[in-house]
Amino acid sequence: MNSTAYSALPVEAGAATAALRRCGLLVMPGASLLALAGVLEALQAANGLQPEARYEVQLLSLDGAPAACSGQLLSPQAWAAALPLLAPERAWDLLLVFSGESLPADAALLLALQAQAAAGVALAGVDGGSALLAEAGLLSGQRATVNGAWIDALQEDWPEWSGATRSGR
Repeated sequence: MNSTAYSALPVEAGAATAALRRCGLLVMPGASLLALAGVLEALQAANGLQPEARYEVQLLSLDGAPAACSGQLLSPQAWAAALPLLAPERAWDLLLVFSGESLPADAALLLALQAQAAAGVALAGVDGGSALLAEAGLLSGQRATVNGAWIDALQEDWPEWSGATRSGR
């Protein structure tokens, strides 16, 4: 795993350490840099405030190359290819899917997301990431909060997903 991971502040020698929670942040084309930065900042703050709640974050893109967030490429050393890391035997504790565009996902990505859900991984879509989770069939019968710009398209494309609420209201 190409691992420039973001982890907790140093732990004092001899201090008991809590289990490290592995968080994958899958960044799809067009993802919002602001949304990604907000999640990274929140996880870093949790690391600093609660030593028992440590998070290790790995940025993921489909091919391991830097993904463009709001038109900006992030450091190549921070990325890893998503599909090998989404195999069921490498389950994450938390997987966040970021996307700024509603893109048709390839079958391998949809199967990988389904495998992570089946392994009990907590999954969340950020911005347009909800569309990928819906396309993978992971929002069926679930409630979700999405940006109002996405809700009509999501309900049209996946009518079995009926529990949507609009954010920003």
